[in-house]
Amino acid sequence: MALVTVRLGAEESNHAASVHVRSAAESQVRASDAELAQLNSEAAGLSNQIQALQAQLQSLDRQALLQIEQVEIAQQQYERSSELVTRGMLSQAALDMRRNQYLSEQRNAAALDERKAGLLRQLAELRAAAAAIPGRRARITALSDVAASNSRLATAALESQSRLVVRAPAAGIVGAITARAGEAVQPARPLLQISAGAPIEAEVPIAADALSRVKVGQRVVARLVSTGVGDGRIEGVVASVSETPMPSTTAGEGAADSIRYLVRVRFPPGTRAWPAGAPVRLSIVKDARSLFQRLWDRNEQ
Repeated sequence: MALVTVRLGAEESNHAASVHVRSAAESQVRASDAELAQLNSEAAGLSNQIQALQAQLQSLDRQALLQIEQVEIAQQQYERSSELVTRGMLSQAALDMRRNQYLSEQRNAAALDERKAGLLRQLAELRAAAAAIPGRRARITALSDVAASNSRLATAALESQSRLVVRAPAAGIVGAITARAGEAVQPARPLLQISAGAPIEAEVPIAADALSRVKVGQRVVARLVSTGVGDGRIEGVVASVSETPMPSTTAGEGAADSIRYLVRVRFPPGTRAWPAGAPVRLSIVKDARSLFQRLWDRNEQ
């Protein structure tokens, strides 16, 4: 009988890689969410700064209008004082004071203009930064979408792997299961053994005095002894009877009832499998009270 071992192949070992991809993708999603939150906070801050600068500019414009009036008043006073000095009605010292006042008001006006220019530069920079926010948000969102898609694909791969179908390399009957439910397995780990390409056989020792009643080709019925393992019956035929006795392993060696001959019973291909080594009861079909009723163990499958 040919035994085929079913193993976990390398193509089924992508579980860890999928876990790594999902973990990396989820980390990217979390990082993108954090960046978006930070960007939204930055956008709010820019908006507040822009509003504050606009308020300062409005206040500065009002101050500039008042300062222009002060400059005009100082100019008029200086020009009137100049005429009075010409007529000899005002001293030069008084004229110098009016002149200094006029120049001071002009400097104040120039300082306001310079301050306004600085605020306008700051406002332009803030508006440029605010204008870049949508593009930055779009890039972060695109990266987050890609990461989320990768996470979904990795999750789907994990779910698919959790329902992985391991296919045997050949058709046959399960003879032994070497893996347990819930057990972690690695590539090349044997999962089960199947009997492939050959019928199932049972080898049974019989007493010498029953040898003459067993013939090759006789139909045989097998039943499991333990109902806990399974039930039902399968039919086969006597394939061979040994011509020489088996080595004795019991006391009273040499006695007639201790001599055993090996009978091989064969079951046709496609017969359902019973666990290897399970005890069975065998009977020849034409005689239900045959010697096989005394034989309980199937030594090899």
